Amino acid sequence: YSADKIGTDGQPADLAVANGVAVAATVNAVQVIRNGKVVSSVKAKDNSAVGISPDGRTVVVGNKDNKLVVYSLEGDQLKQQHVLDH
Repeated sequence: YSADKIGTDGQPADLAVANGVAVAATVNAVQVIRNGKVVSSVKAKDNSAVGISPDGRTVVVGNKDNKLVVYSLEGDQLKQQHVLDH
């Protein structure tokens, strides 16, 4: 636990951590956090859940439109790969 604060781009909905990186899904964005700082952000609305692979290279974000957005994490940058819709 740390008393340090990290500013996010909206109300946090979920957080996933793996391999030294954290990914926060907020209502306005998906943010990559390293060493207590937001290092990149992708605008995305109505996120509700986030998961990250154990190796930290794949991120999946669920949103309120019942879609899953799959990103690759390359360095500190998220790159959209797929959108899964039912």
